Amino acid sequence: MDDPKTAARWVSAWSTSPIDASLSESGVLDRLGVAVTDISARTAVLLTAGGTHVRLTLSNIFGVLPLHVAACTIAIGADDARGIDPATLHTVTFGGQTHVRIGAGESCTSDAAALPVAAGQTLAVTVFYRGINAMRTIGLIGGCSHAELGNCTRRTLLHMAVPMQHTADSGAYEVIPALTEIDVLAAAGTHACVIFGDSTVANELPRLLAARLDNVPVKALREVMDDVRSRLSSAGVACLATVEEGKVGLLLYVSKDLHGRFTAPALIKQVAAPCGGAGGGRPDLAQAGGARPEGLDEAFAVLKTLIEK
Repeated sequence: MDDPKTAARWVSAWSTSPIDASLSESGVLDRLGVAVTDISARTAVLLTAGGTHVRLTLSNIFGVLPLHVAACTIAIGADDARGIDPATLHTVTFGGQTHVRIGAGESCTSDAAALPVAAGQTLAVTVFYRGINAMRTIGLIGGCSHAELGNCTRRTLLHMAVPMQHTADSGAYEVIPALTEIDVLAAAGTHACVIFGDSTVANELPRLLAARLDNVPVKALREVMDDVRSRLSSAGVACLATVEEGKVGLLLYVSKDLHGRFTAPALIKQVAAPCGGAGGGRPDLAQAGGARPEGLDEAFAVLKTLIEK
């Protein structure tokens, strides 16, 4: 029997909160310019954990009709969000089949695909939908999606792709069709941080993201932070922590509009203290180290208290 302390386990490496909206309402289908409903959507996301295998969850939770997934692939993403590394292309199956019909009000998790991935790496998920106009379950945060006509699941680059975006009074959003979660089969000690909230656009307090990503090299942590910074461009504070070989690594970001209240170096000095560390950096981004991983929970609590003063 495997030792649960050392055995690999499934960990969420990416997720988004779905809403009830159609692609027609978001304007995506109009931008394709033709009345075709058999469309491929490629979504590029940044993984927060690494592992040896990947599995996906596709949702039709708000649908009133079945959602037909005709084909699905995953691959490591290219620099261009429309492209992939063809050497890493893997077919995704559902119950041993390359296609699946997801009933109205239901979700479906794929079989495990043997694709090694690392934290901070971009994963491209390409799904070919038949009758995509019936879709009513989409995400608006956490990825970059493009749509192209026909089955493009094995295409290296989507040359004629249309960006899947929606603009509202509260800002511009990336439309993520049906994909709601990506899990990785990760090494023991890997954790996920889940944050619940009622709004990410209307809040008198700074938005705070605090996450612990164990066994992630600081270099990869910086890549994750780059993505976080792009999504917290205003009224935002983010703190990412890793424990590698018993040592704590901390990265802390403060958006420019908050520098009148506090800066990243000022915050990280107090945040790192419970971990037995210190640090410094620029007003927007600071880094610290420490030798007491057991102090991380207290460190996050200190940060929450500081920004809510």
